[in-house]
Amino acid sequence: QPIPVDSRSNDLWFQHFATTSWLAETPGGRLAGFLVGFVSEDRPTEARIHLLGTSPNLRRRGVARRLVEEFTVSMRQRGVTRVSAVAEAGDPVAITSLEHLGFRPFAGPGTSLLYGVPGFPDYDRPGADRVLLQRSL
Repeated sequence: QPIPVDSRSNDLWFQHFATTSWLAETPGGRLAGFLVGFVSEDRPTEARIHLLGTSPNLRRRGVARRLVEEFTVSMRQRGVTRVSAVAEAGDPVAITSLEHLGFRPFAGPGTSLLYGVPGFPDYDRPGADRVLLQRSL
């Protein structure tokens, strides 16, 4: 069950994005997964999933899906109409996982076909090719 993050955490992301981030725990209280997201300051109808992770032993059990669903419900309540996430162009597992969660690769201006998927060459820096995936709410 996803729970909101405690803003007293020592982690920088959780200190500044506690109200838009979620943790998932096992019934025994161990970390099952996490999602760190935020609403764009400049585009308040857009949100970004910055980090999404699931414990390797708990993959394919719906942990990431629940985290993303909690995040999107929260974002919809804030007036967000689109959520995006970025994956490395050469990481088909991340891209496919996000596609299974309802995200679609952006194929607009500036994109090129990278590893068979539309993406942005040199997105963050030279050699850092990325795929922008989006989901409408």
